[in-house]
Amino acid sequence: MRKIYLLSIFLLFNILCFSSIRGKVVDKKGESIPGTNVYWLHSTVGAVTDLNGEFELAHHAQSNRIVVSNIAYMSDT
Repeated sequence: MRKIYLLSIFLLFNILCFSSIRGKVVDKKGESIPGTNVYWLHSTVGAVTDLNGEFELAHHAQSNRIVVSNIAYMSDT
């Protein structure tokens, strides 16, 4: 299985200051991965990437780690 790479890496400061974060999930070749689950670790707050692999995730104060998972790839935190 291939590992999922999150194109955008956010600084902890940005995560804590904004009500939501945006990003794009891509593979090693830089191609977007639509239909990928992106959620806060140990929570039910999450989003699914659109056809361009982009997502917007609401801020969750109790978690500071994001999980990215897709059935065709290995999950990554």
